[in-house]
Amino acid sequence: MAAWMGAVLAGTGLAGWFGKLPGVEPRPYIIRFTEDRPNPLYRRICYTLAWSEAVTFLILLAFIVLRPAGFFGRAVTT
Repeated sequence: MAAWMGAVLAGTGLAGWFGKLPGVEPRPYIIRFTEDRPNPLYRRICYTLAWSEAVTFLILLAFIVLRPAGFFGRAVTT
């Protein structure tokens, strides 16, 4: 299983490096801050959704760490 995962990671990594993987750009706009180019609509939507999911995950993780007994503060017993 580890060999297969390594092969998949190596193959997709090489394809992405050379720009042959769908959705991967060899030089994305986000690296070139000096150019005055607007980002396409699809990129603005995808980045916004990705950040909202990351923030939601961090809020849930913080809640679990800070209040492990739950929202109401009572331990759940079975």
